[in-house]
Amino acid sequence: MVQTRWSASVELIAGRVCLMVILTTLAACSVLKPPAVAEVKTYVLEPAVAPAAPTPTSQPTSAVVIVAEPRSQSGYATARMAYVKRDYALDYFASSQWADTPARMLQPLLVNALEATAHYTAVLRAPAAVASGLRLDTEVVHMEQVFVAQPSRMHIALRVQMIDPQRGQVLGTRVFDVSAPAPTEDAYGGVRAANQMLTPLLKDIAAFCVSLSSPIDAPARP
Repeated sequence: MVQTRWSASVELIAGRVCLMVILTTLAACSVLKPPAVAEVKTYVLEPAVAPAAPTPTSQPTSAVVIVAEPRSQSGYATARMAYVKRDYALDYFASSQWADTPARMLQPLLVNALEATAHYTAVLRAPAAVASGLRLDTEVVHMEQVFVAQPSRMHIALRVQMIDPQRGQVLGTRVFDVSAPAPTEDAYGGVRAANQMLTPLLKDIAAFCVSLSSPIDAPARP
């Protein structure tokens, strides 16, 4: 009888030890196992509607335009996708990002938009080998999805400035501020809204630049 009780006690203790070993092993595995990483989706700025074929302007110019790399205000000089849920608070999507900063993605789009006017002798992307010519400076003032109301809206604001460095003259400055409702309440909805706005936005910027540079080749008044 004593031996039987002793054997049962040994088996009970052994079972508890095994259970503790198993629990310790599982706890160690949970600590050592890296946390799951959410898949990050990457998006590009690209006009949803292809721009129309170049249409020659009524007053083409021999001027060359150098499109400088756009600058960005604080909070937008990043590939992180910004959104707003309350005034004065800028947040970023955790699992969605731009392929590059909005400013760098805009530069080739601006070049294409100015080329499409067929107004200039050449449109170059800075840095360029040509030292002289007009310069287009652009700044990203806003580029965020606004969730203050439903549906959310994509908000883009660009400050555009055309400069004649040779004359040391600012030909004109304008802020283009546009927004459009997002088709879905997520980052991809903001991307779609942004790309839908790009074609008319770029066309308006190009028209503004043409209006400023048309008189460049006009003879100076005595």
